[in-house]
Amino acid sequence: MKALLVEPDIPLRYPNLGLLKLATKYKNLGYEIEYVKGKQYFIGRPDVILISTMFTYYSKETLDCINFYKNTFKDAEIQVGGIFATLMPDLIEKETGVKPKVGCFEELDRLTPDYSIIPQMIKYSPYIEKWKDFSILFSTRGCPRNCAFCSVKTLEPNTTIIPNWKELIDLTKKNVMFQDNNLTSFPIEHFKDVMNFIIENKLHVCFNNGFDCRILNEEQMQLMAKVKWYPGGLRLAFDNMGEDKFIQKCVKRLLELGVSKSSFLIFCMFNFEDTFEEAMYRHTEMVKLKVRPYPQVYSPLDWLNKKVKYISPNWTLELIREFRNYFVLAGNYKYMTFDEYLAKKGKKLEDLR
Repeated sequence: MKALLVEPDIPLRYPNLGLLKLATKYKNLGYEIEYVKGKQYFIGRPDVILISTMFTYYSKETLDCINFYKNTFKDAEIQVGGIFATLMPDLIEKETGVKPKVGCFEELDRLTPDYSIIPQMIKYSPYIEKWKDFSILFSTRGCPRNCAFCSVKTLEPNTTIIPNWKELIDLTKKNVMFQDNNLTSFPIEHFKDVMNFIIENKLHVCFNNGFDCRILNEEQMQLMAKVKWYPGGLRLAFDNMGEDKFIQKCVKRLLELGVSKSSFLIFCMFNFEDTFEEAMYRHTEMVKLKVRPYPQVYSPLDWLNKKVKYISPNWTLELIREFRNYFVLAGNYKYMTFDEYLAKKGKKLEDLR
């Protein structure tokens, strides 16, 4: 029997953890495993095809991919899951006739990923090579907050600790990536257990989804200061003004405790309900602390077309592009003001509004 693992032909920066775990599941069931990206004709006759979906704005590529495999391998069982499948299952069923599997699955959460699939992923997405020496896992699921811009409440409606999370870390790998959405919100005992495990095993760590500075306390920060951070692996968020003062306090304290500036990556969402002035304030506050802000452009959770940009009432398309480029390209924000950056391009802020 053969199981085909499929990613639609969309750009991804990380190994697909869901497919890595499905590879383990189906190998344990005796299946031969093959991974492909996009629409592939010459792949034999699979018995089951497992298609992972990601962001809703890649809907066209994803729906085309599902229909291709459904029509090409009419005798195969088609399973569809993931982010898009969970956020908009009715749309997928309407457009493909396939009823998606929604949400997370405890069975998969407890399985160790099959990292032997990663070299195949790298062939299609070279950026993934950066993460080939990482264990990748969730130690928890869910988040008690219900932020309007976030999908976690739908994707992971229940908050739970994965009981065998330590077994999911391959200690022959020197690096580990935690995907937990709000580790800070779980009991302090679990937070300490995670940090002490990292410290004791001398792992370099990346927490991909950040910590909540509104509830991060001194004891937790003391432990975080003892961790070996992968560059940019200590990720915090300054997405709205409700986090003002909290995040500055946390960053300052972590720096005082000896965490290097290069460890930080601060996600600063914009183009949601914010104004340009508010977004600039949040980004500039991080620049003052000499840590890197990352301008994360907001799109609604049901936005279906990556090629058509969502523009909130307080922004314009050109202002979004120039603002993001200022903070992303060549470190412009380190050397000049935004007005100076625009002037070099023959532009003025008032013309972009």
